[in-house]
Amino acid sequence: MPDKATGRVLIVDDEPNAIKVLSAILREEGYAVSEAQDVMRAEKILAEEDVDAVITDMKMPSKDGYNFWSTLPSTILMCHLFF
Repeated sequence: MPDKATGRVLIVDDEPNAIKVLSAILREEGYAVSEAQDVMRAEKILAEEDVDAVITDMKMPSKDGYNFWSTLPSTILMCHLFF
């Protein structure tokens, strides 16, 4: 059986159920997970924690994922997933 993954993933979504499901899957795989229901909270988390990857909803109230995406540091893994 392969080793569990490591790293910290930040999930940003205004839908609590989406965060719950994604967090459970990632934690099961061995990732540490931070959660934010809006971009302002996500930005605060990024200022306080080392994050390896971000999964973000693109359509959210106030500041959306597209605007947030453009502010992420280049050291964070980014890939475009649309579903």
